[in-house]
Amino acid sequence: MSGAMANDKRYATREEIALIKQRHEELEPCKRKVFEGVVSIFPDLQLLLINTEIEGEKNTKKPLIERKITWGQYNQNILKSVEALRTEFQPIIQRIKNNVALEKQQQIAARQQVLDALSTLADIVLDIKFHTERGLHRSGVR
Repeated sequence: MSGAMANDKRYATREEIALIKQRHEELEPCKRKVFEGVVSIFPDLQLLLINTEIEGEKNTKKPLIERKITWGQYNQNILKSVEALRTEFQPIIQRIKNNVALEKQQQIAARQQVLDALSTLADIVLDIKFHTERGLHRSGVR
């Protein structure tokens, strides 16, 4: 963020506030779909995303709309929120990566077990066929 954005001393105008509220309403269904999609795949993120939304509302949008903070303060708060979120996400992301790696290992192990079982079955079938043919050959049956 540029220094000008971080140091902007202006408060939101009525027009800007109206646009912020309008944009927020327009984006709400999209945010909900993204939230539901992410949480369905990564349930660990649910509480963090809810808290992030609450904190974002409380510390950024609401004070800007109420003209309690300037655009510069708003921009600084956004940066702080992003950094805090990044820090909070790191252990969760690492846990998800670890879980994915473990699941891959388990899938590979399961596939290997199936391959081993099929190989053993093939050996047994070939053994039976060999002994059956050998037995039939000794008995003179063709």
